[in-house]
Amino acid sequence: MTPEIRQALQQAVSAHNKGNFQEAERLYRIVLKLFPKQPDANYNLGLLVLAVNKPTLALPFFKTALSTNPNLEKYWLGYITALIKDQRFDKAKKLIRQGSKKAVTQKRFHEAYNSLGLGLKAAGNLRDAEISLRKAISLMPDFHILHINLGNTLIELGRAKDAVTCFKKAISLKPDFAITHFNLANALQILEKFEEAAASFKQAISLNPDNFEAHNNLGFTLCNLQRPKEAESHYKRAIALNPDYSEAYLNMGNLHYSMERLEKAVESYQKAIETKPDYAEPYLNLCELFEKTHRLEDVLTIAENGKDKVPEREDEFLFFEASIFFRRECYERAGGLISKINFAKLSKHRRTAFLKLKADWLQHQKDFDGAFDAFLAMNQNAKNTAKYRNSQPDQYYDFQKEKVREIEQLQDSLPFKGMVQADRFQPTFLIGFPRSGTTLLDTILRSHSKIEVIEEQPMVRAMSEKLGYSKSVSDIENIDEDLARNLREVYINELAKHVDLSNKSLVIDKLPLNILSIPLIKKVFPNAKFILVLRHPLDCILSCWMQNFNLNPAMANMVELSRIVDFYCTAMEMLKLCEPRYQMNICTIRYEDLVANFDENVSNLLTFFDLCWEREVKDFQKTALRRAKVNTPSYSQVVRPLYDSATYRWKKYEKQLLTYKPKLLFWAQSFGYDL
Repeated sequence: MTPEIRQALQQAVSAHNKGNFQEAERLYRIVLKLFPKQPDANYNLGLLVLAVNKPTLALPFFKTALSTNPNLEKYWLGYITALIKDQRFDKAKKLIRQGSKKAVTQKRFHEAYNSLGLGLKAAGNLRDAEISLRKAISLMPDFHILHINLGNTLIELGRAKDAVTCFKKAISLKPDFAITHFNLANALQILEKFEEAAASFKQAISLNPDNFEAHNNLGFTLCNLQRPKEAESHYKRAIALNPDYSEAYLNMGNLHYSMERLEKAVESYQKAIETKPDYAEPYLNLCELFEKTHRLEDVLTIAENGKDKVPEREDEFLFFEASIFFRRECYERAGGLISKINFAKLSKHRRTAFLKLKADWLQHQKDFDGAFDAFLAMNQNAKNTAKYRNSQPDQYYDFQKEKVREIEQLQDSLPFKGMVQADRFQPTFLIGFPRSGTTLLDTILRSHSKIEVIEEQPMVRAMSEKLGYSKSVSDIENIDEDLARNLREVYINELAKHVDLSNKSLVIDKLPLNILSIPLIKKVFPNAKFILVLRHPLDCILSCWMQNFNLNPAMANMVELSRIVDFYCTAMEMLKLCEPRYQMNICTIRYEDLVANFDENVSNLLTFFDLCWEREVKDFQKTALRRAKVNTPSYSQVVRPLYDSATYRWKKYEKQLLTYKPKLLFWAQSFGYDL
């Protein structure tokens, strides 16, 4: 190499180091014109070309440099990196194996395996990516970045638990690296270890307070921990740090929606769309909000816009359109849309809802065998979700069975000794079994000016948590007055979050499965009244099985007919044992009687409360339409006039229900029904 070429090369390198890339490239090309195989000029020019994301054009330069001097590690790494970026993975693997043998040093070959792993991950080849990243770690086990990259790959492989191990190792190597804490928190969130996730997000934020994603994700975690005020503050912080952060607006909308701040939810969803017009989730969430609040035309408008802006999610928007046409009784059009929907393209959490819609449509078409099969598929899909598995339905069911067994044993012991309730406040409890008509009665009663109905809120659960879920029935019966007073305060404090207690209205706590908490209710509120809503047992269990419930420990018991039947019998046995033991003041209404003779049954119920008839109770549909939202699957039904098509529906499925008749015979006869 002549002094002139050497000088030109030195000038090129100097320009390169100073960031004057155009000048560097010009000088490198001068060198190569005079000396085409000069390795450093080829290598450095390859780096420049690679930097502007043109790996195909960079490859010849790296290849020439390597062929000229195969002993230098950097030439191997440059060529390998270009091959990876050009997605020529097999060639890259081959060169890594060759280079590790031929290069004078192999100190940085972990970089090659790391780059290969990241390239394979980006291309979707996650299994091979894991192998490459583990090889990189074997060469450089104390490099925290490698453990982070492996953890991220394992997340995409669905192995969040293994990813946690990787991130914790990275933290042990470099504790003050904020990204690792952030990634660990995300993995813990996937595992629904929300307390641990929150702690890790907070650590990430302490190391990097301006990480808007960490604030957003912490907000999401806090929502899952039922800490909405804290969540809201972090969403606001995320938005303040990045005003165009659509995900934070979406999550803020979800928070508002859960707290029934519906207009604020709409505003947040619309802001998410404004900042990211091709973001599907806010469109879909708006569709859901508008559908559940009976703004049906708005659903169709949003769905149409969504299909235009996010065509790859068309099937989900078609689902909402089909739902609206079904509600409007445009059955032919609904059926046409249902037939167009590709089940595989629906989000996993929406597949169950689609199968229910399909089943409902088949039922309307009087294809009862087809409908039954579709409902069966709906419930099987629900069982295949993590939400079902995490709910532990068997544990919940066994606990309730044990309570019934305890009360049976107590029948031969001393009678239950109640206590005098000095407190003025006493709620009324609307109980029954799910899908017995409680939401209909709830809507009728809240139409009365003197009645406040609180729908499915955790007041009784709050008392149970305070007391300790593991308490036996006998322990509950022996609660002293001081503890009972404390539990009443817990109940009232929780209730005050949902209703103004100063207006002196009758407060009705509507949560059907409070039927399983009668011993606690009667101990804490000795003067409590109860409204029991009954429905034909076969209709009741069938309707439960046909619903797409939000799965929790109780509702997860509603996906198998056999379990629903057993659960129903357990709940009714609890009622049968409790009614005489606790001397319950109870008014019973049968759903079928309510539908057949509305005025008489509602008048009798109002008399039970010493209240006068008001004509508004008969206009309950208007009340339903005015409600923010109904928190049960009955939201679309209570806005309709009274109808009797749901009574004795079980006869359409008599052959499928034949097995369950004997278990329900006693209860049917007890409540005045025929099987």
